[in-house]
Amino acid sequence: MTVADEAQRCPPSEVLAAFVDARLPRMQVVALTEHLSGCAECRFVVESVSDFETDERAEVPVAKSENSRRWAWMSIAAMIAIALVLMPFMSPRWRTFEHDAAIRVLTLFSRTRPRDALTQFSRTRQRDAAIGALMEALPKDDRMVATRITGFPYAPHHIMRGEPGNETPAQMMIAEGKAEELIETTAGDDSPESRHARGIAQLLLGHNDDAIKELTSATSASPNDARASSDLAAAYFAARKYDQAYRAADRAVQLDPQLNEARFNRALAMFYWKPAESKKEWIDYLKHDSTGPWADEARGNLKDLQDPEPLKQ
Repeated sequence: MTVADEAQRCPPSEVLAAFVDARLPRMQVVALTEHLSGCAECRFVVESVSDFETDERAEVPVAKSENSRRWAWMSIAAMIAIALVLMPFMSPRWRTFEHDAAIRVLTLFSRTRPRDALTQFSRTRQRDAAIGALMEALPKDDRMVATRITGFPYAPHHIMRGEPGNETPAQMMIAEGKAEELIETTAGDDSPESRHARGIAQLLLGHNDDAIKELTSATSASPNDARASSDLAAAYFAARKYDQAYRAADRAVQLDPQLNEARFNRALAMFYWKPAESKKEWIDYLKHDSTGPWADEARGNLKDLQDPEPLKQ
């Protein structure tokens, strides 16, 4: 694609101005936010206009009412624009979380009071920063749960925590500390996203009942969130409730057929619940994900089906 072609895709200046001024309809806000996440030039325009009008405000007295609301929106717009500009320099492991956070907060422009939007923006940034720190601290040589957590990187699974003779490695203890920090960061925030985050943290800490509680609340509040349902399946699996794990993962697959984490969790739950029926689940998984370490692990589980029963967790 040429530079000219890319320029034609950019919205006109009037649309960017309406965005800064909080006059853009909700659906256009969502679409424009997606564009801003990948277009440095438009982000620069939004940030520059916000800065210019903020400076102008300091020089020209304005009445409180509509103008005061306008400046509040522009302050938030500038903050979000700066966050999006910095995104390319963040760790690739959790850049997706930052991108989704920016999408969610920018959508508030068309339906939330400025102060509430700013508060939510601050909470979202803190929560997603804590998630990023947790992901960076995860052990590279042994993942902390047998299942897949949505968005988390691959690591082999060997150590069964809680079993006699198995000590928790130092790196895993560091990750547990970050999980506790995530719980503290989201304390008092009952949004579905924060409940989801706390559920993941509780799961990694081995607090299975608390993980199920948080993730059940998240799925109840956002019934179409496939990722929360997939992670709820992981929590049920950790609690050895394999039938419930299978059903939660299956629901996640129905909501998002492209979510490989859910397909893996569904197959693994069936592997422990009804081993003889799990072959088709692993084959189904490999149809959607045939390369990489997760696929290799799936093939290994298929091979284990030759044994009388799978190894106990």
